[in-house]
Amino acid sequence: MSFKPDGRTRRIKSKTEVRAFDAEGVEHRFTPEVHVSHRFLLVFCRPNCRFKFAECEIRVCKFFKHIEASYRHNRPLHTIYPQKSHFDIIPFTTFQALSPSEVQSRLRQRHIVITNCPHPNLKFDADGFRTLSALDRQTSIQGN
Repeated sequence: MSFKPDGRTRRIKSKTEVRAFDAEGVEHRFTPEVHVSHRFLLVFCRPNCRFKFAECEIRVCKFFKHIEASYRHNRPLHTIYPQKSHFDIIPFTTFQALSPSEVQSRLRQRHIVITNCPHPNLKFDADGFRTLSALDRQTSIQGN
């Protein structure tokens, strides 16, 4: 692992291909990459702390294996047994037609995933993310 002069790190590709499914059930295969910036190491790691890149790869692969353990017939529940899924996948137009009490009723049972939302044409890059929030801002995510 070597640092580039601009402060970025070279990406490390996993040896394992993983697969994920989107809300509509389309399968996506990819090889995870692990990378940590030099700035992260300076800010968050003590001088004697060694960030272990190989451990990140192992964690990412374990994460996907854990997800796949819930699959039935090699597919996620939301694609073959939607009624048993933790996700209530509905199109944007259907969601707009729901009353607040209907939304709350659905949220008591499952997580709502809204598909086909209109959105500005943002690129999946640093500039696109900056339109959502500062890139160095910490975001707390809580829940089970």
